[in-house]
Amino acid sequence: MSDRHAALKLHGMERKDREWILSQLEETERDRLRTYLDELEMLGIPAQPLSFQPMAENAPPVVLATAEPRDICAVFGKEPAWMLVQLLRLRSWPWERELLASLDAKRRSAILDELRQQEGYPLPPELAGTLLRACETRLVDYLRSPVATATPNQPVRKRHPLLNRVLQWLR
Repeated sequence: MSDRHAALKLHGMERKDREWILSQLEETERDRLRTYLDELEMLGIPAQPLSFQPMAENAPPVVLATAEPRDICAVFGKEPAWMLVQLLRLRSWPWERELLASLDAKRRSAILDELRQQEGYPLPPELAGTLLRACETRLVDYLRSPVATATPNQPVRKRHPLLNRVLQWLR
């Protein structure tokens, strides 16, 4: 586990527990982790409490939830309809209208029909968590690629600063 990943885990703990764990570490490790913890606080990244609940019941992955609609369309627009249906069933996404609008009318209609048919039948938590993690990974890989930052009319696109910070943390 990287120091950043450990800091994220510590960030989600109760202060008393976090301090106890830090007190058990060597001074250099403790200082390094405190630097990352301070950075998380400074950036205003909310603590995700550690729990044993499936991922689908927790907050959505940060990159997936805050992605630009054009990036979502580029990554998931050509995915099979069944996969898009399952992803859209998990929660209301800020980019879902743009994604659906980017699809041809026949495909969009089929996806919306399937969403209506599956309403009230939640995904099993393990499947939902796996789907979220896979989509998050795929989106992060895309955002790190040169394709995500270049278009024919605009050679380099600037990302939101928060997204850049999150991508740094995920490295």
